[in-house]
Amino acid sequence: MSGNWRAPSLALLLVAAWDGDIERWVAVLLLTVFAAFIATCLIQARQDSTTPTLVKGHPLRHLAFAALGIVVLVTGSELMVHGGIELARRHGVSEAVIGLTLVAFGTSLPELATSVAAAAKRQTEISVGNVLGSNVFNLGLIVGTAFMIRPAAVPTFVIHMDVPFLVISTVLIGLVVLREGRISRPVGISMLLVFAAYLVFLAIRGR
Repeated sequence: MSGNWRAPSLALLLVAAWDGDIERWVAVLLLTVFAAFIATCLIQARQDSTTPTLVKGHPLRHLAFAALGIVVLVTGSELMVHGGIELARRHGVSEAVIGLTLVAFGTSLPELATSVAAAAKRQTEISVGNVLGSNVFNLGLIVGTAFMIRPAAVPTFVIHMDVPFLVISTVLIGLVVLREGRISRPVGISMLLVFAAYLVFLAIRGR
């Protein structure tokens, strides 16, 4: 379901910011899409609610582990991003490329760790939902809030090249999931290869 909401957010961002400016009204629309996404998730969760499963251990213990994991992930991500930015700047890499690679990777580490752990435990719904949901949060809540506070211009090459790449990737993944109902290992490998090619493209463009 999250993937269905990411596509409208991407399309809105692509069309409205094509000239390189993300104005306040665009931010309002993104936040509106995000609010609709949250409302839909809550309604769907109530409809799909099942009998609670008995879990061993005190709830406070699990809450403490979750809180500790969040702190460690966020701290590690911040350190990695700070160090990566300094290295990139020393080698003359543009800030836009830094944001699309090092900063994006650093902020995505929690999602990566969570998805890998969930996949290892065969909890595929959490694994996929975590990634797609975080994308909707980033596009709707983060971009919407940031540009609601301060509308600004963004590099046009990001809107003209990187956002279309994201749109195409979203559509292709959505088609695969709709057709097969799953993401197989060959599809996962193909996605990694496409991502590697995209990183090479960014590195060449950044120079």
